[in-house]
Amino acid sequence: MGNNKITDYVSENMKTIYAYALNRLSNYTDAEELTSDIILALLSSGDKLKDDDAIYGFVWAIANNTYKKFLSK
Repeated sequence: MGNNKITDYVSENMKTIYAYALNRLSNYTDAEELTSDIILALLSSGDKLKDDDAIYGFVWAIANNTYKKFLSK
């Protein structure tokens, strides 16, 4: 999958990613920071996705891992 497809997916689902972060943290400022971290992680690792059909699991695995890293800060 090219970076253009992951960029399109992220831009279409920013509200969902933010809702995920807000649901986890319940603090608007922290949720915005986590959302930024998730989007950055997605954009930087988008070239690792080999199958377009696996994008949903890929996105949420990265979101979950980024959330765990955020908690350890």
